[in-house]
Formats: sequence, structure tokens, C-alpha cells
Amino acid sequence: DSERSAWPVEAELVSAISSLYDDQLKPYLSTLKSRLAERLPDDQKAKDLTAARLQGLCSKSARLSLHFDCSYDCYIQLCGREENFVDILNPVDVYPASLWVEAARFFGSPEASSMELSGGRYASSRTLAALDLPFLRG
Repeated sequence: DSERSAWPVEAELVSAISSLYDDQLKPYLSTLKSRLAERLPDDQKAKDLTAARLQGLCSKSARLSLHFDCSYDCYIQLCGREENFVDILNPVDVYPASLWVEAARFFGSPEASSMELSGGRYASSRTLAALDLPFLRG
């Protein structure tokens, strides 16, 4: 229907991309789709949103710029916004040893052994963030 074909509008795209910037996550199309889905009461619309359609919607906005890097996915730059993304491929560990000790303790616990982390890095990170684990705060 026409409501579904109009979704998401530019303001929703910009808001979702801005929230990824706030979280220091590089806004790849796949990550943007996940962020849009989690903002909806009914994610059916997000399931219908293909990467090609999302790329087309982003390319029509003067506030957004598509960039292709060496990965399988392109990312969206929010024009005028400074980029400060966590580089998941950087081999330098910037976290204190205590974080890893606490993480190992948690992941070795009965609570963690009964957890199911599925759906990729993004979904797994959202599951862990929802637990509000002390070693992941800040």
C-alpha cells in the first residue's frame, strides 16, 4: 500500500543514522535496517525493506551520502556530522584488562551459558546491552 511504500521517510532515515553515530557505529545499510526495525512497534515494514531500496532512499537525500569501502556493504555518511566510529577491525585493544576479566567471568557463568546470541554482531550486542552488565557500562 502507499503507506508502506512511503516508509521510511527522510526524517526517519536521518534520525536512525544519527542514533548510530551517537553509538559510534558506522552506519552500514545492514546496520541501518536493523536500527530502523528496532524503532518500530511492528517490524514487518523493515522486513520488506531491501538493501537496494534503502540505498535508493538514502541516495535521494541531500543530507546523506553513500560510500563504498572494501566491505560487502556501503555505509551512509550524515553530511555535516563528525565521524567517530569504533573500528571493529583495529587490532589495538584500547580496553582495560579488568573489562576482559569481568567479561570472561560473565561468559563462564550459568546465566551466560543459557543465553542465545544469534542474529549477528548487531543483534548480539543489543542483547548484551539490554542486560546492563557492569563491565559494558560507559
